[in-house]
Amino acid sequence: KNIKMLVGAEHRDNHDGYLSSYLKTGIKNVVNTVRTVNASHKTNPEFSIMIKVREVLTEKERVYIGFLEHTGNISKIENTKKTNDMLFSLVQVPVVVISQQGIVVKFSSSARHVLGFSDAEIIGSSVNL
Repeated sequence: KNIKMLVGAEHRDNHDGYLSSYLKTGIKNVVNTVRTVNASHKTNPEFSIMIKVREVLTEKERVYIGFLEHTGNISKIENTKKTNDMLFSLVQVPVVVISQQGIVVKFSSSARHVLGFSDAEIIGSSVNL
């Protein structure tokens, strides 16, 4: 089965072409963007969702992850935070996120593994900028 069965009628016919176009041209019309589109429920009419498609490069392959959020009850800030948290959990390289004030606010699992520190030991620490 093709994932386009989840897509609303307005994009269903063009769905497969979006990724192939990106792979041919390198132009990201859908990848790394946020769009509000209609989705199709198996038994109900279409409804509005916010979709973000992210490209993730692993050691073995390139994969695409679609984040779907029903637009009914979620704010843009909450939605962005959820997406960032999800992407952060997928990172395979050590990442340390530092605020403008020089405070460590996130520490990836890869960073914990490579550097040997726990979140409790690093998050909240000050960095001299």
